Amino acid sequence: MVRHSANAILLIATNPVDVLTYAGWKLSGSPESGHRSGTILDTARFRYLLGRHFGIDPQSVHAYIIGEHGDSEVPVWSLANIAGIRLREFCQHEDLPTMRRRCKQFRARRGPQL
Repeated sequence: MVRHSANAILLIATNPVDVLTYAGWKLSGSPESGHRSGTILDTARFRYLLGRHFGIDPQSVHAYIIGEHGDSEVPVWSLANIAGIRLREFCQHEDLPTMRRRCKQFRARRGPQL
Protein backbone atom coordinates (compact mmCIF):
# COMPACT_ATOMS: atom_id res chain seq x y z
CA MET A 1 0.00 0.00 0.00
CA VAL A 2 2.77 2.47 0.93
CA ARG A 3 4.40 1.80 -2.43
CA HIS A 4 1.29 3.11 -4.23
CA SER A 5 0.20 5.84 -1.82
CA ALA A 6 2.51 6.99 0.97
CA ASN A 7 -0.25 9.08 2.58
CA ALA A 8 -2.98 6.45 2.49
CA ILE A 9 -5.07 5.83 5.59
CA LEU A 10 -5.97 2.25 6.37
CA LEU A 11 -9.17 1.99 8.39
CA ILE A 12 -9.96 -1.33 10.06
CA ALA A 13 -13.55 -1.60 11.32
CA THR A 14 -14.08 -5.20 12.31
CA ASN A 15 -13.41 -7.71 15.06
CA PRO A 16 -10.92 -8.57 16.36
CA VAL A 17 -9.77 -5.02 15.72
CA ASP A 18 -6.42 -5.28 17.57
CA VAL A 19 -5.26 -8.37 15.69
CA LEU A 20 -6.51 -7.24 12.28
CA THR A 21 -5.07 -3.74 12.68
CA TYR A 22 -1.69 -5.30 13.42
CA ALA A 23 -2.00 -7.55 10.34
CA GLY A 24 -3.05 -4.59 8.19
CA TRP A 25 -0.09 -2.56 9.39
CA LYS A 26 2.35 -5.37 8.64
CA LEU A 27 0.87 -6.03 5.20
CA SER A 28 0.72 -2.33 4.28
CA GLY A 29 4.45 -1.82 4.64
CA SER A 30 3.87 1.38 6.60
CA PRO A 31 6.61 2.34 9.08
CA GLU A 32 3.95 3.60 11.53
CA SER A 33 1.64 1.27 13.43
CA GLY A 34 -1.23 3.77 13.53
CA HIS A 35 -3.89 4.04 16.19
CA ARG A 36 -6.38 1.46 17.30
CA SER A 37 -8.85 0.87 20.04
CA GLY A 38 -11.15 -2.08 20.25
CA THR A 39 -12.89 -0.66 23.29
CA ILE A 40 -14.39 2.58 21.95
CA LEU A 41 -17.80 1.02 21.29
CA ASP A 42 -17.80 -0.79 24.63
CA THR A 43 -16.84 2.44 26.39
CA ALA A 44 -19.80 4.19 24.73
CA ARG A 45 -22.09 1.37 25.85
CA PHE A 46 -20.71 1.57 29.39
CA ARG A 47 -21.36 5.33 29.53
CA TYR A 48 -24.85 4.85 28.14
CA LEU A 49 -25.69 2.17 30.71
CA LEU A 50 -24.40 4.28 33.59
CA GLY A 51 -26.33 7.30 32.32
CA ARG A 52 -29.50 5.28 31.96
CA HIS A 53 -29.06 3.74 35.39
CA PHE A 54 -28.62 7.12 37.09
CA GLY A 55 -31.01 9.10 34.85
CA ILE A 56 -28.15 11.25 33.55
CA ASP A 57 -27.31 12.26 29.97
CA PRO A 58 -24.48 9.90 28.88
CA GLN A 59 -22.49 12.95 27.73
CA SER A 60 -22.07 13.80 31.42
CA VAL A 61 -20.78 10.33 32.22
CA HIS A 62 -17.03 9.76 32.01
CA ALA A 63 -16.02 6.13 32.26
CA TYR A 64 -13.76 3.82 30.31
CA ILE A 65 -13.35 0.24 29.23
CA ILE A 66 -9.68 -0.74 28.84
CA GLY A 67 -7.76 -3.73 27.59
CA GLU A 68 -7.90 -5.71 24.41
CA HIS A 69 -11.38 -5.94 22.90
CA GLY A 70 -13.13 -9.07 24.10
CA ASP A 71 -12.87 -11.17 27.21
CA SER A 72 -9.82 -9.32 28.56
CA GLU A 73 -11.40 -5.83 28.59
CA VAL A 74 -12.45 -4.38 31.93
CA PRO A 75 -14.46 -1.35 33.10
CA VAL A 76 -12.40 1.13 35.14
CA TRP A 77 -14.85 1.68 37.97
CA SER A 78 -12.38 3.65 40.09
CA LEU A 79 -12.20 6.45 37.48
CA ALA A 80 -15.88 6.53 36.52
CA ASN A 81 -17.50 9.88 37.24
CA ILE A 82 -20.61 11.87 36.50
CA ALA A 83 -19.92 15.52 35.70
CA GLY A 84 -16.60 15.24 37.53
CA ILE A 85 -18.04 13.58 40.64
CA ARG A 86 -16.60 10.13 41.24
CA LEU A 87 -19.20 7.41 41.07
CA ARG A 88 -18.68 6.46 44.71
CA GLU A 89 -19.34 10.06 45.79
CA PHE A 90 -22.24 10.49 43.36
CA CYS A 91 -23.95 7.43 44.82
CA GLN A 92 -23.64 8.96 48.29
CA HIS A 93 -25.54 12.09 47.23
CA GLU A 94 -28.69 10.03 46.80
CA ASP A 95 -30.59 7.97 49.35
CA LEU A 96 -27.43 6.34 50.66
CA PRO A 97 -28.55 2.79 51.46
CA THR A 98 -30.64 2.48 48.30
CA MET A 99 -28.00 3.96 46.00
CA ARG A 100 -25.20 1.79 47.42
CA ARG A 101 -27.30 -1.28 46.85
CA ARG A 102 -28.20 -0.15 43.32
CA CYS A 103 -24.55 0.63 42.50
CA LYS A 104 -23.44 -2.78 43.73
CA GLN A 105 -26.22 -4.53 41.82
CA PHE A 106 -25.46 -2.56 38.67
CA ARG A 107 -21.76 -3.31 38.93
CA ALA A 108 -22.39 -6.99 39.54
CA ARG A 109 -24.81 -7.23 36.60
CA ARG A 110 -23.01 -5.07 34.07
CA GLY A 111 -19.29 -5.36 34.81
CA PRO A 112 -18.54 -8.78 33.34
CA GLN A 113 -20.96 -8.38 30.44
CA LEU A 114 -19.23 -5.38 28.86
